[in-house]
Amino acid sequence: MEGRVHTTGEIARILDISPASASEHASLLRDAGLVSSERRGNRVCHRLTPLGLEFLHGPVAGSTSEFRSPLCGPRA
Repeated sequence: MEGRVHTTGEIARILDISPASASEHASLLRDAGLVSSERRGNRVCHRLTPLGLEFLHGPVAGSTSEFRSPLCGPRA
């Protein structure tokens, strides 16, 4: 999914889950600021936000985000 736009249906097929489940997951990720979604006609398209990319790969050079994984503890 990284760097690309995917519809809810595409996400469901990629993850082998129902479209309803993919929609629910996308909604939770959107609420957390990790993906953005845009309605295009009868489809909803999703893409990772900069925060979502940082969550997957760590801080990006020049990033001002204060994201810290709760699993990694405080920064030394």
